[in-house]
Amino acid sequence: MNINWDTRTGTQHATPAAERATTAITTRVSRITVENIDKLLQYESNYKVVVCKQHLQAVQNIDRHLEKHHSVAAKDRRAIVNKYAQYTVLEPPRVPLPAPLEPPLEVLGKPIDGFLCEEEECGFISINRSVIAQHCNKVHNWQSTKRDRAHWSKVKVQTFFRTGGFQRYFVVHAPEENGLVEPSLTKEDEAEAAAIKREWREIREKHKKMLELADEKVAKTDRTGWFNRTGWPEHLARRNLKRLAHASRLPDWDERLLQQAAKVVDLAIESSVAGLSTLALETRRWLKSAKREEIDVRPMARLQNPESQNRYAGYIKRFVCYFLRLVAADEEPEGDEEGGGDYEGEDEEDGSEEEEEDGNREDDAGDGAEGDPLGDARKLFIWQGEQKELAKELWRSLELDGEETQVENMLKLLGSFIF
Repeated sequence: MNINWDTRTGTQHATPAAERATTAITTRVSRITVENIDKLLQYESNYKVVVCKQHLQAVQNIDRHLEKHHSVAAKDRRAIVNKYAQYTVLEPPRVPLPAPLEPPLEVLGKPIDGFLCEEEECGFISINRSVIAQHCNKVHNWQSTKRDRAHWSKVKVQTFFRTGGFQRYFVVHAPEENGLVEPSLTKEDEAEAAAIKREWREIREKHKKMLELADEKVAKTDRTGWFNRTGWPEHLARRNLKRLAHASRLPDWDERLLQQAAKVVDLAIESSVAGLSTLALETRRWLKSAKREEIDVRPMARLQNPESQNRYAGYIKRFVCYFLRLVAADEEPEGDEEGGGDYEGEDEEDGSEEEEEDGNREDDAGDGAEGDPLGDARKLFIWQGEQKELAKELWRSLELDGEETQVENMLKLLGSFIF
């Protein structure tokens, strides 16, 4: 087997800015296997992420990434996934960020240009000048003046994730990028820098805790007509958003039944889309219409862009994983590998005496969340009619029945949520 590695600028999935500023490792391999996977993937123990050296970003799902972007055979993917199962890998929102002005992480490629809000204790970063300007205007009521043309500073940044809304940029110290010479620091300078980093960490932790809980008093800039109509601010008030997101995450490597459920969702959607051609034209026009009293001029049909169907299927998969984790937790009270995925060490912290003493503080809000990562998920998810029984039937069929029966049960259950 011959493995050749060469270097080129940019990646297929990088943003334009990243294409100009990053250096990717491109693989030319006859076959990626568990024996040579370390040349492509790298586990960062300090941040608990697996990074693809070719795409210069962390991988959320190794199996799907290898299949979609590297065309790795199923047998090899299973072996690779098993190899990395020994490591703790965090969900994107939980990945810790390096302290500001640390050296760049080589595995993420060269830093790119970014803009850091100059407002004290804000820390908002964007790689888009228009976005940072809108942020400063809407959040800090900033207006461009002769004395304050830009309410931000230009910095060099990196990020572990570039897609899916998980971009969280952090500032790195890259003087060579600007042609500067590394200055020598005195002991006083080093002490001051250390103090600034400690203060930044404290501010970041405080800000992180504030973001974990949804506040009913949402900023007026976020109170759009649709946001008000759906009632999301009231529905999610004082709930732990991080735990809700964790409950609705896509299957982990060891959640075998949920992985099968995700596969069944794809099969169910594809069979439904394929069946559209058998329906009468007028029936498809009624299905397309958003109004009960008015038919749509265009009939419902397969989406022209397959990626759109995959994206919508992804939303349904997360919804299915959400309520199946609740079912699994009820079926297995003590928890197992399919039971919903605890946070590393979080349950122990939640159950400590110190937390019990401070249990009435507002910062620990979120009904049902204390000691139970699925507490808020249970309270917010209200089963209707036969939905829970249908979900239990689907859960059992994932273990015992064939895919044809599983697809039938999936369609029956999803139909109960629609009609």
